[in-house]
Amino acid sequence: MVSMLETIRSTLVCCCFGLLFLVLSSTNVRAQMMDSEAEPTFSSADIQFFESKVRPLLITHCQSCHASDSERIRGGLVLDTRAGWQVGGISGPAIIPGDPDASPFIQAIRWDDEDFQMPPKRRLSDRDIAIFEEWVRRGAPDPRVTRTLGPDEVSIHAVPGGGVPKSAGDDHWAFQPVNDPMIPEVDMPEWCEDDIDAFILSRLESADLKPVRDADRATLFRRLSFDLRGHQPTVEEQEEFLADRSPLAFETAVDRFLDSPAFGERWGRHWLDVARFAESSGKENDVPYPQAWRYRDWVIDALNEDMAYDDFIVAQLAGDLLSVRTVEDAAANLVATGYLAIGSKSHNERNRRQFVLDVADEQIDAVTQGMLGLTVACARCHDHKYDPISQKDYYRLAGVFTSTETLFGGTQGVRSLNSDIYTLPRERSISLGLPIPVQIRERSAAFHQRGLEEIERLRVQVEREGRDSEARARLRQRTNALAPVTDLLERYDENGMPTEKMRTAMGARDSELVVDAPLLVRGELDKPSDVMPRGVPAIVDLKNPLEVERGSGRYEFASWIASESNPLTARVMVNRIWLHLFGKGIVASTENFGLEGVPPTHPDLLDHLSARFIESGWSVKTLIREIVTSHAYRLSSQESTRALKIDPENHLIWRMSPKRLEGEAIRDAILHASGNFEYSPPSGSPVGWLAGRAARPEDIQAYLNASNIRSVYLPQVRSVMPEFLQTFDGAESSFVTGDRSETNVPSQALFLMNNEWVIAQSDAMANELLDLRMTDEVRITTVFQRTLGRRPTSSERSAVRAFFRDFGVMLEEGVALNEEALYGERFARLSPQRRAAFIRRREARGEDVPSMMDARQAALSALCQSLFASAEFRYVR
Repeated sequence: MVSMLETIRSTLVCCCFGLLFLVLSSTNVRAQMMDSEAEPTFSSADIQFFESKVRPLLITHCQSCHASDSERIRGGLVLDTRAGWQVGGISGPAIIPGDPDASPFIQAIRWDDEDFQMPPKRRLSDRDIAIFEEWVRRGAPDPRVTRTLGPDEVSIHAVPGGGVPKSAGDDHWAFQPVNDPMIPEVDMPEWCEDDIDAFILSRLESADLKPVRDADRATLFRRLSFDLRGHQPTVEEQEEFLADRSPLAFETAVDRFLDSPAFGERWGRHWLDVARFAESSGKENDVPYPQAWRYRDWVIDALNEDMAYDDFIVAQLAGDLLSVRTVEDAAANLVATGYLAIGSKSHNERNRRQFVLDVADEQIDAVTQGMLGLTVACARCHDHKYDPISQKDYYRLAGVFTSTETLFGGTQGVRSLNSDIYTLPRERSISLGLPIPVQIRERSAAFHQRGLEEIERLRVQVEREGRDSEARARLRQRTNALAPVTDLLERYDENGMPTEKMRTAMGARDSELVVDAPLLVRGELDKPSDVMPRGVPAIVDLKNPLEVERGSGRYEFASWIASESNPLTARVMVNRIWLHLFGKGIVASTENFGLEGVPPTHPDLLDHLSARFIESGWSVKTLIREIVTSHAYRLSSQESTRALKIDPENHLIWRMSPKRLEGEAIRDAILHASGNFEYSPPSGSPVGWLAGRAARPEDIQAYLNASNIRSVYLPQVRSVMPEFLQTFDGAESSFVTGDRSETNVPSQALFLMNNEWVIAQSDAMANELLDLRMTDEVRITTVFQRTLGRRPTSSERSAVRAFFRDFGVMLEEGVALNEEALYGERFARLSPQRRAAFIRRREARGEDVPSMMDARQAALSALCQSLFASAEFRYVR
């Protein structure tokens, strides 16, 4: 029977898609398809990979012989511009994007051919070669030239070495003080409900454009719910809102959503993208961080409490240095500094000093991109190519972070693999985390016992054979391998409950030894130069650096970032908020407000909102409320032929651009529609079970399949992104991600059609609706309301009826089984008496007989699943 029903389900789903496609396509969002001849575009993560990993290697190892300003260019190959390697030298193009094995550049650095080895004097390390290979595999992202150049243009666009003078930033818009500009006068003042509208309408009128009509109330309410809570409204909420015709109905809904715990979960996920949150180190070993979840929960709580954004910044950078009134506040501040500890790390690095420098570089990059919109880390090996940031500036900051001890925990063994970790106070409000499944605890204990026995055997062998014993290396290896399991057994008791060893948190604190950092020539550890006094460098609005005399300087740096006079901080955060509400930022380059960043489309509006943001006491909720109650936010997504010709990208905001939901929001929306959404957040994370590989991948996958928790609480292991988030462009957690990539590809629809979890949620939704006392007409309406936030149109309702009727589910007569589909054409030609006898004989033999309810459930489930897979479900209009 099971296989028969699966066949029926497959047929139902396929036919449901076919019947509903024409109807639903009228409401689906038009996907933006990339022209096959267009210049390739790269994600911010790809560009960051090039800037932080590839460019320093090119400068250090290649450009002394292959720079456009060299007196002699070896082989005619220029590597300091994108056009250089595209055109290539005497051997042709040096790199074939996407194919490392076919790229002459990669062949040369591998030293596979004795006659073709670069650099000629010394082979690069395997690690450096792997970086170049990964760069080419990614498609060779290189932002140094924006288009492909011909050979005759290379010399014109070549960017020579050297930095940018400080004076280059004097007139740059982002480095100017934030001032609240005058509200512009417009021809249609009645359209403006807020000053925001005046700035937008002024730009539209200057382009001889008008905004489109407003969105209908159902569409607007769904948009608001997703933007503020990350999931669609319930049917009851929709009906209550649509029935409320008071002029304050929308504002009331805004306030209710802002006060919902779901607000912090939705907007916390946005910040976690920027904070490059994950629960493991990534890179070679991907060491799990069992306590990273505390920082995640702190972010969510801080946003729900509407913590002032300036305090939010300082707590994450220097929470351990702040004065507090209560023990709980002290613990929360320590947890907040987990921001500095959760970044990716190379635990294979054997040089402790190199490890510390790499961690500091990662922190500098995260802080300056995430909070300031500057790529300061590009100055590690050389003066910044595009912004007025020198190597001296970089190493002033490096001294701040190398004088900071990063507490990420870990286990005993190789020195770089472990550090101290904060112990939190014994307060009932501080959770110890999730219990571990007993079977994983027992498996770990058995593995631990076998390991102890083997270590004892190897120890005896070493004692017997002496220093030259071949067992010494094996003994060291087994001892190191057992350390994580020992740690896990100490963190969970025999019943799987967390012990006091779980009362810990990642974070940061000032090192006992606070020292200034030397400038490293070309960023190389063995080439120190002058020592740079640690402090806040003279960048942006500072004419002179802010030096510190005591401590690391983190508090001074955090205070400068959070200062009202800093021209970048408010602008960067306002731009991120605008991005999440309108689908694109006022500044498209969300992590780059420097000289090479994209200028704002509405500079006066950005400054106006930034000034209001600061005046409100840095209240994120206040700013969001002001934006979503503007008239511009209520615009429809309908197209205007004239506006499309003048402003096809909608830079001027003549309509609301359709937004594809993030993977987390799509998953949460499916859970919400199915009735399985868990509103209560978990306390902890299953990543705590991963130490020593005690938990297998299937254990975590089983947890994910059985879990209906909100997606922000899913385990975030850097090497294994949950399949749902991987399919729908989840953030790459090794980099600051302010603006996620957004794709619309067939594999996403196929995933929703075939994924077992999606099918299970469709079944659950169908079963719940069948259990409710309602007519099938009402069920159809409810399915559309739960998934698309609206009632079905008459044509959609007719299509659904036809679909059900074609497969034997007659809504007018209850449920009638299409026996021909189940038993074949011959059975259908039998008389009713013979058909009944046939079914009785099957029952007497104990054979499965598909019931009428089974067929009905399969049809309704297929309808639910088809709507989950529709573009309208995945997009917000």
